[in-house]
Amino acid sequence: MLSVIIPAFNEVKTLAQVIDQLRAAGSFAYDTEFIGELTYHPLLCVIQVATTKQVWLIDPMADLDLRGFWELLADDAVEKVVHAGQQDVEPVARILGEHMGRTLGQSIIVENAVGAGGTTGTQRIARAAPDGYRLLLGNLGTHAASMVLYPNRGYDPIADFEPIGLIASLPLFVGAKKSLPVTDFQSFIAHVKQHQKSMNYGSAGIGSSGHMVCHFMNQLIGVDVQHVPYRASGQALSALLAGDIDYVCDAAGAITEQIASGNVRGVVVSAKERLAALPDMPTSVEQGLPAFQAVGWNMLFAPKGTPPEIVSKLSGAVEDVLNDPAFAKRLVDLGAVVPKPNEADPVASRELVRGEIDKWVPVLTSAGITPN
Repeated sequence: MLSVIIPAFNEVKTLAQVIDQLRAAGSFAYDTEFIGELTYHPLLCVIQVATTKQVWLIDPMADLDLRGFWELLADDAVEKVVHAGQQDVEPVARILGEHMGRTLGQSIIVENAVGAGGTTGTQRIARAAPDGYRLLLGNLGTHAASMVLYPNRGYDPIADFEPIGLIASLPLFVGAKKSLPVTDFQSFIAHVKQHQKSMNYGSAGIGSSGHMVCHFMNQLIGVDVQHVPYRASGQALSALLAGDIDYVCDAAGAITEQIASGNVRGVVVSAKERLAALPDMPTSVEQGLPAFQAVGWNMLFAPKGTPPEIVSKLSGAVEDVLNDPAFAKRLVDLGAVVPKPNEADPVASRELVRGEIDKWVPVLTSAGITPN
């Protein structure tokens, strides 16, 4: 792995130029064979920290030890927030990084760590140094569904993490194709019961939040409908818009705009209260199925063993961000819900994870899903 601090360069245009200038500086230690690889390695990041005018070279596929970097940069430190790759998570991660960076007075790098339902990136943070500089934006998939889907995931969702705080809740919508002859949730239920053998629903893949929630709903209303897994929620939404599938259960995000524009028929939101982004969308409570409560969430975690004072500082920063009206508006515009103070602290966050495991593991088990 190559990870060094070097003096500032006025113009850094290509990696080859960086390496040439490093060699000329005379204070650069490197492995000859590895540096040859890096001259064309597409994953190498070159980050210039403007306030210090230093350049940090990192290989994001490596397990970085950045403590020396933080010491050199002092108050201009960069925090790395890894979010386990899901399409509906990324907007929240970007918004959080921007606002939390301002709150802490630091730059924050957000990395989309895809693979194995988000468990690859989650495992990296579980094994990272517990110094507060490597954090995870986890979710329902990484900390509940993974218990069934990825038995060899390499981490324990409870034991290997220190919850910092709940960032956002994302109630899931049931959205039907525009041509489906339904007007509300009750007519949807009646239609699905009558035509279940010829209907299907889509999701972002086996074990995704959309898969879990639709399966949960189907159990509650007593139907057995074919599941069509896609590689991402965007692909499932595209299939719905094209009329290739009958319905989806999707978190706030892209589907919110499609429902608002009339391209997708909004059926119900699986929440107790209506959402500001779609105030005309009735809740499952209003529609007579109060048991249908399913909310995705994003939570910030640090590795287990992170000192309490660091967890407290980061938790305080999360609280400040949640109280920022600009941050709240951006989440609400996505269709997300900003957690209340008593829902967002580390203790409440840990209890939420425990409760979600207890709720969703039986749902996935009953679905007969084979572990990966």
